[in-house]
Amino acid sequence: MLQILPNDPRARRMFVESGCLARVQAIKAEPGSTLMELISIVNHCFPEEIIRYYSPGYPETFVDAVENYKPTMPAMFAREHDDAEDSEIFEALKPPLKSEYEIC
Repeated sequence: MLQILPNDPRARRMFVESGCLARVQAIKAEPGSTLMELISIVNHCFPEEIIRYYSPGYPETFVDAVENYKPTMPAMFAREHDDAEDSEIFEALKPPLKSEYEIC
């Protein structure tokens, strides 16, 4: 495996799709151990963002990032709130009534 992963993109893809990479990330290894060294070798076969994605706890950090994000609006979108204009937009976005698109 350690000879194949660095040289075979298809093998790396299969390793990820089969859940093996996620299982490797879930292993609790002692720092400095041979097992930790092997995990590190496997991890070096993949981009850092892929390793983070398959690491335990990633979904929680992802949700935290979304919750803590402070969006900034470009100046062209900054305007006074206009209920009448918003109502027109929402009305235009409503799906048609069933009878309007029903053929039979």
